[in-house]
Amino acid sequence: MIFTGASGNDPKNDFEAFLRSYAWVLCVAVVVVIILTIVIIFLIKNRKPSKPKKEISTAAPDEWVNALGGSDNILEVSSAGSRLSIKIKNRDLLNRDALTGLGVTSIVLMSDKVTLVTNLDNAKIEEKLKNHLQN
Repeated sequence: MIFTGASGNDPKNDFEAFLRSYAWVLCVAVVVVIILTIVIIFLIKNRKPSKPKKEISTAAPDEWVNALGGSDNILEVSSAGSRLSIKIKNRDLLNRDALTGLGVTSIVLMSDKVTLVTNLDNAKIEEKLKNHLQN
């Protein structure tokens, strides 16, 4: 026995009627799949690598203190992310070349504060400086 559709017609005619009625839906679905595939491939190729781990400074606290003008010149030390903020008495005592040699990529000077931007683990540097200044 041959199955006939609900309309009593041949299944081939029902399929053709379905295609005529929903051809635009099938076309849109195919286009959406192609666009999504292109977007996913684009996102995978342009994915940014994860952030590199912070390097640990091998410099002794004395080197940092000397580059900042001595322990008498340093009033307060704090860190936040890639920035090391230091309140100082006299910014003319800073040794920019020594700071650059220690891994500082940028120096921002303000009236009583200097902000050092590094790719180092600034929390460890802050801890070393505070311990050194207390002794």
